[in-house]
Parts: sequence; structure tokens; C-alpha cells
Amino acid sequence: MTGEKHPERERLLAELRAIFNAGGERSLALQAAADALRRTGGYRWVGLYDVDHEHEEVKNIVYSGPGAPEFLTFPISKGLTGSDIAGRKTVNVSDVAADSRYLTAFGSTRSEIIVPVLDHDRKQVVGTIDVESEIPNAFDVTTQRTLEACAETPAVDIESSLQLGEHCTPPLLALRCEVSHGSLLEKLFTGGARMLRIRNLAVLLAFFACFVSPLHAQLGKTILVPAGSDADHQLNEISNATDPAQKLKLINAFAAAHAEGDYQILADEQYVLYYLNAKQYDKVYDYGAKLYALDPDNFSNAVNMVRAANEQGDTNRLFAEGEKAGAILQRFKAQPAPAGTDPGNWNVEMQQKLDAIKDNQEYIEESLANAAYHQKDAASQAALLVRYAKAFPDSPRSIQALDSAALLYQQAQNRPKMLETANTVLEKDPDNLGMLLLLADDYSEKGENLDKAEAYAKKAAQLCDTAKKPEGVADADWQKQITLQKGLALSALGQIGLQKKDNAGAVDSLKKAAPLLKGNNTGYARNQYRLGFAYLNLKKAAEARQAFADAASVDSPYKQPALDKLKGIPAGAGKPAGKKPA
Repeated sequence: MTGEKHPERERLLAELRAIFNAGGERSLALQAAADALRRTGGYRWVGLYDVDHEHEEVKNIVYSGPGAPEFLTFPISKGLTGSDIAGRKTVNVSDVAADSRYLTAFGSTRSEIIVPVLDHDRKQVVGTIDVESEIPNAFDVTTQRTLEACAETPAVDIESSLQLGEHCTPPLLALRCEVSHGSLLEKLFTGGARMLRIRNLAVLLAFFACFVSPLHAQLGKTILVPAGSDADHQLNEISNATDPAQKLKLINAFAAAHAEGDYQILADEQYVLYYLNAKQYDKVYDYGAKLYALDPDNFSNAVNMVRAANEQGDTNRLFAEGEKAGAILQRFKAQPAPAGTDPGNWNVEMQQKLDAIKDNQEYIEESLANAAYHQKDAASQAALLVRYAKAFPDSPRSIQALDSAALLYQQAQNRPKMLETANTVLEKDPDNLGMLLLLADDYSEKGENLDKAEAYAKKAAQLCDTAKKPEGVADADWQKQITLQKGLALSALGQIGLQKKDNAGAVDSLKKAAPLLKGNNTGYARNQYRLGFAYLNLKKAAEARQAFADAASVDSPYKQPALDKLKGIPAGAGKPAGKKPA
């Protein structure tokens, strides 16, 4: 694997982590994973297969696509899958008709890729990801690396240390539950993804009947279910049921038996997961609303609501649900330490809880950002990015979203919104080079706030001299970027000089900017166009003519205006009166 960044791949991995952490039974989690793979990659069909070495067979667990494969179960040595398992490496076949190993899944399949999911020791294949296409040569290197990343990306550590009461015997002083080895899909295939939700931990602890409150992995109410109780048996039956109709019948029975109290939260959770798997989204939202009414800060519910909106492709709903998730986080962070709790210990506990939901939060954030960038017009993109930044103000991506929104508002010619957004960024990040340049340029062109514009332009130029190259950016690319930005800062200073009628100062700044902007046609042409006016104001016709000729020498919006100005300054003519650019 390379260190390259692939946004679509990162979003997919974040969604898989969210599925892993969101709770629910193995088959539902695997179905959600298959759906996510198919939807993100735009594949025709995705299947997830279990490899049973004891019985030497491969079995399809779930699939996402138009129908079931021809062989739901087959010998471990057969087909392309057999080669994948034997070699413990990806099999990518561009034309299945030409490969004798191919075991027919669909008559229309032309190409197939099978990626192994290895156990945590990387010695044995425990499952496979099978993607099929009706198009030959459908799976390139990037696709293969993405699928391999899904098979290999590590599961998030879920570790809960629960301190027991003083009456417990020494061997029970602490109970630690860990899921810390292997990949996300390996955990799902091997059953390690039986999520460590609070009620499951509570079932274990209630057996000992001597504990203090657990440290939970999600935000919201903690619900204790005593081991061996009727509720425990009912929940186990629901979890073990494989027939959808039977599962729903069991959920209905549990809900009826526990119509009052916190167990209704567990019932509504089961309904949400059931209908999410069934893709009955109206029901998902109905039970999600009921769950919020009982447990307003249930972050797992927020994740599932976002997943539903994502699967539907409903951007309005996605943002509404994402904003609810952001509000839950903000309320949690604002909580003071409980009475009698040391503030330092409380801060540590809060951070542990935030770390535990980090992947789910990233999934929600990336879902919102992705939906915003996929809007068709700049104004819509900008408005959604601002909403995202407001929902997650503490996120490192918040500033990036506002940066993009300000530029998109400029593109949409919505100057008030552009100014509002850019100034919001500078309030949060006073050294934001992009926004300093954006505002300095805007104010200088409009002849407004010139002192502020000058301060911003000077600060931007200084930052260009001290800015550190970000990780992952090539030296040549960084030098090109920082050179352009300094050129733009100096050009803005030149325009400010023109506005303030400091033409000599304008000439000095614009001449310094010119060589730095040579690699950007529009920036260079505008700079030279400004320089031409500065020279005209100083009654230096020859120099003005040269500056306008430079502006006209490259393709840009300033080419024709520069040619028009040249017509009014014939070679050898007198010194015409200058004017500032309009």
C-alpha cells in the first residue's frame, strides 16, 4: 500500500469502521458492509463469503446486488475463490471466460476480483470479498487497492476497564474487554464484531452483582440487563434469529413486554437496526425519533440515522441527522464534572469516550462533506459546507470546510456571504493564508477597508516566508504554491497603493510581484494591467505601454482590456493622463 490519500477510499473505510462500532449482530453488520462496498464503488454485485476450513467449504453470507449467486456453498478448493484462499492473495481476472478456474456465479459476469480477509496472524483466510462486473477489465489497480484496504484496515480498539466494588474478591477487581487485533472485516467474519455495547458488558458484570457504573463506548444512557433475566433471554433470541419475519416477531414481543422504562430504548434500537437492514427507511426514522425521545444523546442512533440517509441519497435528511449528531457531541463536551468527581479525572473519562466514538464521528463528518461537494452549484456546496462546519466546530476539518465555502461563495458571486465566511475563518485562524489573501484582494479591488486590506496583504507576504511545507506535498509543488501566494499578496499591496494614490509604492510592489506570478496567467496579466495604470498615473507612457503589452501577451480575462489600453498609447506618443483600473 502507498501513502497516497484517496478521499473516496478514506470515506469507505470510515463507514466500515462505523458499521463495526454501531452495534448489532454479525449478519446485519456484514450486509451493511457489502452494501457500503457496492454503493461506494458503483459495482454491480458484491458478495462476502465465509471460509470454513474445518468443513472445507466456502459459504456466501451476504450479497448486495441483483440476486443470489448460482452457488451459495462450494468446496474450498474450487473456483477463483479456491486460488485466492490457497495463495492468500487477491485474484483479479479481467476476462472470466478465458480462465478455467471460474465457477459461474452469474451468466453475464465478465470480470471478477476476489480479495482475501486474513485472520489477525495473517496465516489463514477467514473470508473473501467477491466483486463481479458485466464489463471486461473492470477492476483497475486503484480498485484493487481500495478493496484490499477494506480487507486489511485494522479494527478500532474497543477497551473498557470496569472497576468493581469493594466487596468483590481479588480476581474480580477489574474486568477488561478488548477487541484489538485483526482487521474490521476479519472481526465481522470471525464473529469478533459482536459489538461490545453497554448492555452486553452489563450482562457480564451483573452476573457478579458488584460493580460501579461502566465506562461506555457510546454516548447516551447506560442500560443494565441482568444475566439470565427474561430480558437477557429475549435479546439473545433476537440476536440469534436469522429469519427476518421471526426476528421482527421477537422484537415485537420484547417491546410489548417492556413497554415502559429504559428497556424500551433497547427495543427501539432493535427496530432501527432491523428496518435499516430491510432498507425500510421511513420505519428507521420513525423508530429513531422514538429512540431520541427516550434517549436524546444516543450517539449510536445518530450514526444509524446518518447511515439511512446516506443509503437513500437524501442530502437534506443527511444534514438534519448529522446536525443532531453534532449537537449531541457539543452537549457532551459542555457537561461539567459531576459533583464529587475530580475535574482532571472527568476530563480523562470524557476524552476516552470521545476517542471511542472517533471513527463514527469521522464517518458522519465525511458523509456531510462528501454530500456537500457533490452538489451541482457552488452556492449550494458552500451553504452545506458552512452547515457542516457549524455542526462540528471543533473538528480539524471545520476550517477547511469554511475555506472552501468562502471560495465557493466568491465563485457564486455572493460577496456578502464570502466576506462573512472568510472573516469567520480568520476569527478562528488569524494566520489563515488563503483567507488573508482573499480578503486583501477583495477589499483592494473594491477600495474598501484599505488599511485592513494592507495589513492582511503584508501579513500574508510574511507568512509565505515562514510557512512550513505540509506533509505529503512535494517540494516542487509547495514552492510553486508559496511563490504564487506571495506574488498575489504583493499584487494586492500594489492595488492598495493605486487606491491610496501611492503610485510609486504601487509600482514597487507590482514589479516585485511580476516574476512570482509568471506561472499563473490570470494573476500575472492582472498584475501587469495594474502596473500599467500605476505608470500612467506617474506619466511614464513607455513603461505603461510595456506593462499593458505584458498583460496582453497571455491568455486571460485581461487580454482584451490590455489591448484596448495599448490602442490609446501609441509608440512615441506623449504622456496621456492615467486612470485607475475600473
